[in-house]
Amino acid sequence: MSTHFMAQHGQSLYFFYPSENRSALKYRIWQDGHFSPENTLHTGIKLPFSVFHQEDVLSVFCQDTQGNIMLFSHRNGTWGNRTILKGSKNILLTPMLSEDNLCIVYNGTAEADTSYLYKRSATSAGQWQEAETIDHFKPFAFTPYEAQITGPGHMLLFYQTQAEECQVGYREVTPKRTGSFHRFLNAQGSLVDASYLTTQDTVHLLMVVKTVFSCQLLYRKKTEDVFTPPALLWESPRIENCLLTIIENELHATCMAGGRLHFAISLNDGDAFGPMEPYKRKFCTEPIKASFVTQNYGQMTRQGWFARHVYVDKAAPWDIQMLPDLCPNFYALAEKREASSQMRELEDRLTAAQLALDAKDRQILELLYKSKTEDGI
Repeated sequence: MSTHFMAQHGQSLYFFYPSENRSALKYRIWQDGHFSPENTLHTGIKLPFSVFHQEDVLSVFCQDTQGNIMLFSHRNGTWGNRTILKGSKNILLTPMLSEDNLCIVYNGTAEADTSYLYKRSATSAGQWQEAETIDHFKPFAFTPYEAQITGPGHMLLFYQTQAEECQVGYREVTPKRTGSFHRFLNAQGSLVDASYLTTQDTVHLLMVVKTVFSCQLLYRKKTEDVFTPPALLWESPRIENCLLTIIENELHATCMAGGRLHFAISLNDGDAFGPMEPYKRKFCTEPIKASFVTQNYGQMTRQGWFARHVYVDKAAPWDIQMLPDLCPNFYALAEKREASSQMRELEDRLTAAQLALDAKDRQILELLYKSKTEDGI
């Protein structure tokens, strides 16, 4: 889960982040080639919060200081808000919609120092059903758990089990069904960081695992029902802040080490990676991950990239790192889409005009031929 979000909404990019004292929810908008001034969505919040996009509605779920879960919805240029759950404890909440019914996945404490993952659905009439227990889990050091929407009413839930031998894996969760647990790592407290990238047909996994003397950057992927063996991409005394991104059909594995960003590229969807190299373009000194919210559900953007998280500057959480340099048209999505639409409309008009002129020419030729025939020429 993240405390920073970037959401694609219409022809704009929305950046959500907490205030410096972490008590207010702020946002800025990239639109028409520039950033808006900073806006305050709500004051008096408790972290974390979550952002969700469905059709033409952008939704933000957050808690107020009394623990009430509030829903802020943006449509037709305006924000509305209402309270959907009252008196909850500190929880992470991930929503999904199926057939217009809201379902939420969240964590809760049933006993002292005991954490569970729950699923709860609301009917179309707005009535909440009883919560269902998904599993007993142990929060990671870097985030309690990770949820990624893979389609309408469908998510993958990545977490660490609360068993004596900790296991890291995921479950498929829908409003009506909870799938079995798919293990991909025996953690035993050694998982320092992880990046999960789910596409339409593959689950990519990038993990930083701490050993006795160093840190290892490991990669695995799952297609259909098969996990590939762990591939060691790099080993260094300290590795952190790892991330997976697809750019122009190239899979980029990145991480921070020694105060610098490093990267390795796979040209065959993770089957093999090139050597790890330092990133030589401009990059901030304190990057953090922001969740990317989109309705593409694992498909490439128009600029040819896809990610579940992006790097942003901690000091300016709307300042995206790396992607704008590797994708020259990154910020031009709205403008190019609008320009393309206008160009297509202009081409259609020109085609129609040309067809009309051709028809007029034929009519003139027919009249001339008829006139000459009648005159005996």
